[in-house]
Amino acid sequence: MIDDRPKVLVVDDELGNRNLMTATLDDDFRVVAAAGGDDALGLLTPDVAVVLCDERMPGMSGMQVLCACR
Repeated sequence: MIDDRPKVLVVDDELGNRNLMTATLDDDFRVVAAAGGDDALGLLTPDVAVVLCDERMPGMSGMQVLCACR
């Protein structure tokens, strides 16, 4: 069975926030989650439709992650 739901990449350094966003979106989207910028860029594939990213994270900021997604 092919899952044709849009794919969302959730990026947040706080586990509780990642879990909440994943649980909220999971019925309508395929969700992958990353704990930080480097992990997020490793999960970024051409089929990711949307990136939801925390702005304030240690290491790579959310804006840096989004700029690297281009």
